[in-house]
Amino acid sequence: MNNLQKPSSKFFVGMAVIIVGFACLRTPPVDSFWSMTVAPLLLVLGYLVLIPCGLWPRRSKVVISENEPESANSRSIVRFTGLGVFLLSFLTYCLTLWPGPRWWDSAGYMAGSITMGVDGAPGSLLLQLLGRLSWFATFFVTPSARLNLLLALATALAVTILFFTIVRLLRFMRGDDDEDDTAIVVGALVASLTLAFAVSVWAHATYTNPYGLSLLTAAVLFYLAVRWWENPDAEGAGGFLLLAAFIFGLDLSVHRSNLLFVPGFFVMVLLRRPRTFLSGRLWLGGVLLFALGLSLQLFNMFRAQLDPQINFSNPDSFAALRDYLALKQRGISVFGADLLQRKGPLWDIQINHEYLRYLGWNFVGFDHNTLGVRWNGMYGIPLIVGLVGFLYSFVRRRAALLILIMFLCSSALAIFYLNVPADYFRKMDRHFLASFMIFAVWIALGSCFLMQLLSRVTGYRPAVDWLFALLLVIALPVNVLFANWKINDQSQNYTPYDYGRNLLETCEPNAILITAGDSDTFPIWYLQMVEGFRTDVIAMNYPLLNTSWRLHSLLKYQPDLPWSLTDDSASNLRPIAVDSHSVTIHTIGPDSLPVELTVSPTVGGKFLLVADQVLLDILKTNRWQRTVYISIGLGGRIPLGLNDYLRFNGLALRVAPDPAERHNLSALEKNLLERYAYRGLGGETMLDRESRNMTNNYRRAFAILERFYNEQGNQVGLERLREIYRNLWPEEGVAEQSSDSDQDAGDSD
Repeated sequence: MNNLQKPSSKFFVGMAVIIVGFACLRTPPVDSFWSMTVAPLLLVLGYLVLIPCGLWPRRSKVVISENEPESANSRSIVRFTGLGVFLLSFLTYCLTLWPGPRWWDSAGYMAGSITMGVDGAPGSLLLQLLGRLSWFATFFVTPSARLNLLLALATALAVTILFFTIVRLLRFMRGDDDEDDTAIVVGALVASLTLAFAVSVWAHATYTNPYGLSLLTAAVLFYLAVRWWENPDAEGAGGFLLLAAFIFGLDLSVHRSNLLFVPGFFVMVLLRRPRTFLSGRLWLGGVLLFALGLSLQLFNMFRAQLDPQINFSNPDSFAALRDYLALKQRGISVFGADLLQRKGPLWDIQINHEYLRYLGWNFVGFDHNTLGVRWNGMYGIPLIVGLVGFLYSFVRRRAALLILIMFLCSSALAIFYLNVPADYFRKMDRHFLASFMIFAVWIALGSCFLMQLLSRVTGYRPAVDWLFALLLVIALPVNVLFANWKINDQSQNYTPYDYGRNLLETCEPNAILITAGDSDTFPIWYLQMVEGFRTDVIAMNYPLLNTSWRLHSLLKYQPDLPWSLTDDSASNLRPIAVDSHSVTIHTIGPDSLPVELTVSPTVGGKFLLVADQVLLDILKTNRWQRTVYISIGLGGRIPLGLNDYLRFNGLALRVAPDPAERHNLSALEKNLLERYAYRGLGGETMLDRESRNMTNNYRRAFAILERFYNEQGNQVGLERLREIYRNLWPEEGVAEQSSDSDQDAGDSD
């Protein structure tokens, strides 16, 4: 096969840079200059710059049709239009950017990026490496703003690459027809900006998550597919397939969604040039380059061996790394046969509710009140134009199958692979961003067809053509922009950041804080590990106390934690069989107050979890020297019978051995009225669902303090409290008119 070229010297330089980068990454201590600064710079340079440049085919010619070279004037128009697409989308994302971390794993990704920790499996290594480099971009005040801006940049680049891809694709589909580029450029402009302002894409462009970066790699893969499809026999064309193989391996360090494009590439080659499969050099090169891209996963093993503060599952060996990547610790079957057993109704849930509804959000209109589709939002115009483009693609034929294959891989195959259960509580549209990107290609085709049809009807009058082009821009991207602006404008949503600060500020100095889950833990990790705020508080995520890696991390990074555990005993902890019994813990001092705890089985009515054993050990060892707080997020899951010994302090409950302390609400009053920040509440920001849910904890605290004032007859305090409440929630229900368009993207699935 004569269309494979040898890699250029940049490829081999990139290999050397990667090897040196891994050597620096493994250089102790865990926070060394070589590991934290030099290694991420070299790995990004090698994997993202030198290797792709070294693999890029050097002799592929740009064509408008098979026999007409692209003119300089046409190139200038396309380039300036593409620049406009980038600037418009990037500026929009910047204006609506989250000012700090978001709920779920967003703050966790931030903390993992800055500290170079091992995030929850399967992680997002490229996001982490790029995020680490953003630490040095000091022209932004907060690290969170730099990290969020990284996703805005990545998504804007994805949209821009799609623009150039559509231009190439429509030119190829045009063939030798005597048509100018106007309709093509307008169609690409309309489609790329419509995608940029689509509710799901826009939402993931404004906060730290792996999905915006995954859309960027999907756009690159689609571009490579189009380049190969144009002329698979051209000299160097096989290089596009080799580069795609490398990116598939590398993309597993971003997210796993784009792996579903692999069958699409095989079908694409089978339909276009089946003899390509006979090339042994192509097969060997593809496998080796896929492995090279996948090798970035060694990052997790090398960092785990240095024992960073965030070290999920501690994948410090090849076997542990394999289990980490296979999500073994989560009990998830990544490529299991259980995919044939549907976990939910195929049509009602997995197709209609978990895909078509999301497609409707982005191309029909989003109803933020019901999380349904709203026809009077965007009036369904993008969907209608896209369906016209779908039909028109089969008139053009030359690449209709390529588009259809990629769409089916990113939609139908994704539906089959995700196998969403009927009662799944998190939105899944983040997994279909690539599908929305391919649908945008049909919007371009539909726009192009409508312009050409109008030109034929009006006799090819330029003024009419430009007027109709303007109408298309207004009816599609401008329409979508205005429909989704308020929904996706989170520029004043400080609720996760302030919630984390308020939770820490609830605690006395040197306190121990037990947190419940992602949303009350990761903002604290960000604040403590990145901004150095209230590091005196020892925050302990209760579910993670069941994992040995977290216990070892606490032993290393919290040496003053009052407990009797050692590295050996922490490694040997397992759930134990117990019967319900009482444990008495005395305070230190002559006036010791006994606290009677009822220890009951927490699993199956028989076993006591490791987390319960650890907390009990801390309480026995601490003996109330350090104040202990329990996050209100634990709700009705307060462990060890501590319910009777708690004082409501606001976002956390203080364990109070003295009965007189349990009814003293002065700390609650001070926290709510003086110490807590409530930025984003009481304004015009449409809060996301998690923000609404978490800020309900403030309402609960206000209600308790209001009841206390009523009991005391404190009318002055009552009026002050109600005034603050009215400012935060001017009209009951206003805060509920909010958007769920920002996705629960912290999932690491």
